[in-house]
Amino acid sequence: FDYFEKKLGLKTWVEEYELPVPFDYGSSVSVHLDGGAIKIIEAYALLPNNVQASFGNYTGHLVYCGTGTIEELNTVGGEINGSIALMEFNSGYNWLSLMRLGAKAVIFIAPNDTIRSESDRKNLDVPLKFPRVYVSRNDGIYLRNLVFSRNRVIA
Repeated sequence: FDYFEKKLGLKTWVEEYELPVPFDYGSSVSVHLDGGAIKIIEAYALLPNNVQASFGNYTGHLVYCGTGTIEELNTVGGEINGSIALMEFNSGYNWLSLMRLGAKAVIFIAPNDTIRSESDRKNLDVPLKFPRVYVSRNDGIYLRNLVFSRNRVIA
């Protein structure tokens, strides 16, 4: 501001205002293992769809959906309706198909690399309550391996 006032002779002022900012109070994925054990995996909430936040507890069978293409969804080893979908982050808007098919939430697996437009495709400009979280690549591979090694995984 000093530059504008001193060098250019312009009058400047500061105007303060409040701005709502999404804040993640902490997200996690709890996986119910054989024998009653529960493994807690750190997760990161994605930007909310407009003003609708998605907080709460969501329980369902975990199904791996790859990138969510029609071909991959036809080979999913379980029912998508009522499930928690696990999918690759670099999947465009395909998470919307999972929502339409009745999934309760989506867990995205962090990619090795990505582009910004992939992140932009994970939220909408309309208020839609559909939880979406992001887990590390290692945790995502762990979850994917659980899905492939067991008949049913509860998340």
